[in-house]
Amino acid sequence: MKFLNLLFISPLLFAEPMVLHQNFVHREGCGPCALVNHLQFGTEQERAVFEKLRGKTAAAKAKEIIKRYGRRQSPTYRDGRAVFREDGVTWEDMTRLANWVRGDQDLPKLSGNYLDRKKNEDLGDHLARVHGSLKKSLDAGVKPIISFRAFAPKFYEENGLWIWDPLKGHFVTILEIQAAIAEGEKGFRFRFADSGTGKIETGYAFISEARNFVAIKGDRRNWKWVDKRAFLLVNAPSLRLGTQEKEWFLRVIITLNHAVFFDPEAEE
Repeated sequence: MKFLNLLFISPLLFAEPMVLHQNFVHREGCGPCALVNHLQFGTEQERAVFEKLRGKTAAAKAKEIIKRYGRRQSPTYRDGRAVFREDGVTWEDMTRLANWVRGDQDLPKLSGNYLDRKKNEDLGDHLARVHGSLKKSLDAGVKPIISFRAFAPKFYEENGLWIWDPLKGHFVTILEIQAAIAEGEKGFRFRFADSGTGKIETGYAFISEARNFVAIKGDRRNWKWVDKRAFLLVNAPSLRLGTQEKEWFLRVIITLNHAVFFDPEAEE
């Protein structure tokens, strides 16, 4: 009888992981949720770390990450604020949060970089570099955590000008990426675990050749406006990020802002 019971429950032990929905964790919990999705969809070693986190469910494990690591002081702000706050996690602190969790279990350290274009870098070269960094991490079995950031024009009556207005940011975990960029192609497809929908979604990152735009690089403490199409743009049916609230005639953009990923060359 015990043998039969084991046969009955064993398929559950090998079930495919389900994307964690942030509604079960925190309204602004996309960062910790992306980290949990990164672990449970990752390598065998990363999956083992996921299992070791306290809690019976993925949501409980995300809350444990917030409790154990998210309350540490933020090296980004350096004013006593915690890494995880009511408005979420900063881009740079997301890298630290991931490496604190991974480091306690001796997993390889991850790199964290803004995905903006380098000085004098061609648009096509920028596209290839970002794609190559994400693909190398995926080829090593490590799912990158990326952030999107949305912008829209806003009219300021005091000076009568339309100015780009930052909307919302969002962390997700990339699960798959287009194997190669075809000759002449201006972007690449990717699939991602989205804690905003609790599903695996699809997106397309691409360069903007027709129209210029500006965006913000940095967080609320250290930031600057960057122009000359500094980031890749993203089109994904599931993404909102406040863009759905804007008038239909306003131009809105979503940038591929920042990535936390495994860089094999950094280990050398």
